[in-house]
Amino acid sequence: MRYWNNLECSRLDATRRVMFLIYGTEEPSRTDPPLRLLTRKKVAEYLRVPIGLVNYLCYKYFNPTSDAEKRLSIQPPKLNAKPSKASKVTVKTVTAEELEYIIDPDNLRTWSSYSLDWRCTLFHRKFPNRWISRHTLSSIMRRCGIKKKVIVVKRAPQRLTQRLDEFEGKIVALNK
Repeated sequence: MRYWNNLECSRLDATRRVMFLIYGTEEPSRTDPPLRLLTRKKVAEYLRVPIGLVNYLCYKYFNPTSDAEKRLSIQPPKLNAKPSKASKVTVKTVTAEELEYIIDPDNLRTWSSYSLDWRCTLFHRKFPNRWISRHTLSSIMRRCGIKKKVIVVKRAPQRLTQRLDEFEGKIVALNK
């Protein structure tokens, strides 16, 4: 509810009235305000409006930033912002560099114990402006001839991951 409607005037006129009652002038200096003649509580009682409105009008007068600028400066950046369509990786839109990164044998060897979600996170760290879902990642790997057991490994035992170094250039399917 607009309480300055009780004052039968606009917000600008309500601010001028409040400033006149508090400071004795309609437009006091914003940098060095003069001494107060009345308290905000007395002004609110005299005008028959809530004290919160008087505080708000005083605050807006001495801090003239716009609401949009204030909101942008206070809000933290979105961490889980939804990616745009252009930044989503699909089977059709994957680039050669991204495909090479996904099916690189060295990467597959190091990723052997990681879940698909974590692999998607690693992909996004390599390509910060591109996002890939786990379903897209697994379908790309399957189309490239990588076995399902290599793709869907939840957790590999330590002894099996150590044996991967013995096999050069081969993709090893790990059992659970």
